[in-house]
Formats: sequence, structure tokens, C-alpha cells
Amino acid sequence: MVTGNYELDETDVAVDAWGSDLNVGRVYNSRDPNAGASGPFGPGWAANVTVLAANQDWIRLDDHGSYAIATASDSGITTFTKKTPGSTGTSYTSDPDAPELTLSSNATTSSPTPTQFDLTDTDANTTTFKKHGSTWLPETVKQATPLPRLRSEPVAPGGAVVVTGGRRARLASRAMTDELSKRYGELLAGTYDCVDRIVLNAYFSLGHNPGGFRVWWRRLHEGCEEQLDNTHLMRMAGRFSRRVRAFAKANGIPVVDCGRGERKHRIAEEYLATHTVGAGVFLILVARAAATVWEVKRSAKGVIGNIEKKTAYVNHYSFHIMDPEWGHLTVKMSGHPPFGAQVILNGHEWVACQAQTAGIGYTKEGNCFTAVADPQALAQVAAALSQHATIGRL
Repeated sequence: MVTGNYELDETDVAVDAWGSDLNVGRVYNSRDPNAGASGPFGPGWAANVTVLAANQDWIRLDDHGSYAIATASDSGITTFTKKTPGSTGTSYTSDPDAPELTLSSNATTSSPTPTQFDLTDTDANTTTFKKHGSTWLPETVKQATPLPRLRSEPVAPGGAVVVTGGRRARLASRAMTDELSKRYGELLAGTYDCVDRIVLNAYFSLGHNPGGFRVWWRRLHEGCEEQLDNTHLMRMAGRFSRRVRAFAKANGIPVVDCGRGERKHRIAEEYLATHTVGAGVFLILVARAAATVWEVKRSAKGVIGNIEKKTAYVNHYSFHIMDPEWGHLTVKMSGHPPFGAQVILNGHEWVACQAQTAGIGYTKEGNCFTAVADPQALAQVAAALSQHATIGRL
């Protein structure tokens, strides 16, 4: 109590399981600003399992002047780079991994200080942020459509398939074709419904609140916190980097350090075009990106006074994997504690793998099937991934 910061953790449910046990509990931290009186456990308490609010995709926005960072309800973050303000507002360039998101503010050349941010996706769902103290929080959420829509992919005569569109999945009937299909309808032989991208955010909730992070650290270090400081957190990130590179060297996997603005997916595509790869990791790309990290503050006597969450640019490791069922997929992981990650799946790759298993002949370039021996059979294969039951399996 010397620092006025009191912590306590309680386990409510503990279930033994293969690989990793399931533990659901609460963490009390007298100085945790996110554990308020409105929580289900009372002032100071926070669950170590994240509970998402209904229809709440984004929980905050941090304005850093030249760039802004949006935090999702699953703790995933997206970075937006500020463009030059205009007479009607200011737009931002989204992270290359999130081209479907658009951010803008009402800051203009005559009034450079913003009072509102709007974050919109390709489905026209818009989250409006207003400033509360020093933090931008969602004020309103405008839902454009109740469900995502899967688009119909047009198939030309002879089996050629024209693939268009962005990353987010959409849901529509086959009769609701896009403008390209309408324009060239006489030349098209059929369609198939396909989810373009599936992005799964991977994280352990214990590592995303101060008390939980301390519990995780003590479990790793036999109950000791003497080395819980910024220096040792950086050393942990360094060990992670060295072990990844050692693994790559031992298994003959190339590691490419990418510069700012390089399109990582193109590097992977060019590598696949010139190399034959088997199942497993075939390429590791390293690039800096914004991530959630922890900053530990100790007193002059070495006592932990506070642990604060902040956003910093750290190395991220994109493990490009060839999977027998999903084809080319990517696991992107932060190299700094608490090691947030994303699993990025490609629906067209899945369709190609299933088509090959079913013996359906095709030619494919990137996400485009340029020739298909049996378009109807390909559509039946793709329909399996578009079913609502697939969401449950994911």
C-alpha cells in the first residue's frame, strides 16, 4: 500500500483441459481506470475474459496528430495516417491490412482542431467518436445492414472467373449481382459465392489489463515480480525475435525485413511465383506496426507504482503458411508483450484447395480463377464456406 495501488485476483471457474486450462476470474486493481463502478463486479474489479457490448465494434480512438489509432472491442488496432486538411474536413489513409476502413474528421484548414471522427467500413456502418476528456470514445454507431453480405463472383464462358471487391464478406442472393455482372451478363456462364477474407484476432485477455498482466508475469517467473520492468519486457521481445530467426535459419525459411510502405502480400506472392513450397511456414516477413504494449513504472525504491497500457510501433512477424485445407494463410504476431496476433485466411485459397481435392480442374492467378473446368461444381464447393454454420466452426 506504499504506492496506493492494491491488487487482488480471484478465480471463479477453473476447468482442466488439454493443452491449456480454462480459467475465468476477476482482477481487482485500485488504480485501473477501466474497472469502474458501472462494471458487473463493482468498483475496481475487471473480468479476465472480455465481454463485448452488442453492436460495438470500436471502443476508442487515439489522435496522435499525424496519425490516429482505432481500438476494436477485441483489442485489435488499426492505424490511420493523416492527410492534408481540406475545406470540408480531413481524411486519413488506412493501414494496408485494412483497406475496407475509412476514417475522417471535421478538422478543416480554417478550424484545424477536430471535434468529431467518423470511422466507416465498406458496408457503410459508421462509428462516430466524440472527445471525453483526453480520450475519443464512440458516441453513436450507425448500422447500415444487419448482416454481412457475400458477393457473387461472375464466371465467364469457358470457365473464366472475374473476381472483384474488397476484404469484408457480404451476404446477398445470387440474383443480387454487381454492376460488372450486369454489364457483361451475356458473356457470363455462372457465379459462385465466396468469402474474400476472414480475419481472426488472437489474444489472451489476461494480458490486456494491468492486474491480469501481473498475474501472467508471476506465473512465468515462479511468483516473482523483481524483473517486471521495461528493460526486461524489451529483453523478452528481443528473445522472441532471436528465437524466430533461429527457427527460420534451422529450417531454411527466409526472413525478410520490410521497409515502410512495402506491400507484404506482394512479396509473398512473388516468392510463391518463383518457389515451390510444401505444407508449413515458408516465409517470414518482419515490419514495424502499431501495437499495444505495457509500460511499468517503479518508485525510487523499486516498488511497482503503476502499469500503463500504451501504443507503440514494434516489430510484427507475419508467418506465411501453406496449409493443406486453407492454402496460403498468414499469422501476423506482435513481437512485444502481450503478443497480440491475427490469423488471416483467404476464402479463394480455401475454394481452390477444396476444388483440387474434389478433382475440379482450374487455373488460378492470385484470387482470380482464370479457367474452371466445371463452374457449377466450383460454385457448390464455394457454397460450403458461405453457410452460416461456418461462423460457428470458426
